[in-house]
Amino acid sequence: MSTDEAPAGPSPLEFEADSSTKMKKGAHKPIFAHLFKAKPKKVKATKRVHLLVNPYAGNKSGRKIGEQAKALLEAAGKTVKAYHSAYSGHLMEMAQELEIKANDLVAVVGGDGSLSEVITGRMRAESGKTELFALIPAGTGNSMAHDLGLSSVEQAVESIVSGARQSIDLARVELVNGLPGAENGTTVRFSHNLVTWGLGVDSTIKAEKMRWMGPARYDVGILMAIMANNRRHAT
Repeated sequence: MSTDEAPAGPSPLEFEADSSTKMKKGAHKPIFAHLFKAKPKKVKATKRVHLLVNPYAGNKSGRKIGEQAKALLEAAGKTVKAYHSAYSGHLMEMAQELEIKANDLVAVVGGDGSLSEVITGRMRAESGKTELFALIPAGTGNSMAHDLGLSSVEQAVESIVSGARQSIDLARVELVNGLPGAENGTTVRFSHNLVTWGLGVDSTIKAEKMRWMGPARYDVGILMAIMANNRRHAT
């Protein structure tokens, strides 16, 4: 993935037939991401990979998946340097401190949150250079990996080895009151796929405290958030 191309500007929302609907009259769904239908571009294959691993991702399967990815990359002739996070926000810190050389690639073993942390860390580094990222799915939801058509370690590594590149957009988000537990000053994060507010955030905060439950924590979290009935106001 790459973020070096400037956006062409807003385009009108389009719809397509939803083949999964059970409605007798059919249904249409909005087409939000044209870029995921575009064919990846080929770039010069990278030689060195910075492998940032979230060992706690996917009910603690991240470490094992990271080891598999490292072995596959090295078997393909890549030089791999692995980093393992130890706490929330650690990926962001490690990513910011990376020394990225020309044609290096930053690969993330984890889910959507892990990728967001790494991208935020690199954006904070303000290198001023075009950088390449790769996602090796190991999270619970893996929304971004699904959008990119990556469902396994092997597919992700093959994408890296082949030099396939898919450009993405980033959203810069300023949280003027910080984050829960650290409400001091403005916090800046970068989003690669979605930004939620209100009920969605409330449920995620609750779910993060129940990681031991695995994917079921999201269902429990949303029920708890609904029952809490917290109101949010926007202007």
